[in-house]
Amino acid sequence: MNSTNQLLQYVGGDASISKTKIIKDIQEYFFKMNNDKQLHITIYTTNVASLIGGTIIHSLLCLSIDKITIINKS
Repeated sequence: MNSTNQLLQYVGGDASISKTKIIKDIQEYFFKMNNDKQLHITIYTTNVASLIGGTIIHSLLCLSIDKITIINKS
């Protein structure tokens, strides 16, 4: 998938609406289509990221807390 065909998907909502199940189904679909290397699952908290096999946004963007603090002060 190139940058012109990039799909950005947000899965949000209240507790107990099975967001994790939806994300795992999307991961399974990409795996079956042999596109799992093109899928990046990001989330705000480390605990949930470990549950769904994703990463936190800061890690994906290679940002440390110090860099975030500097960016926010500008």
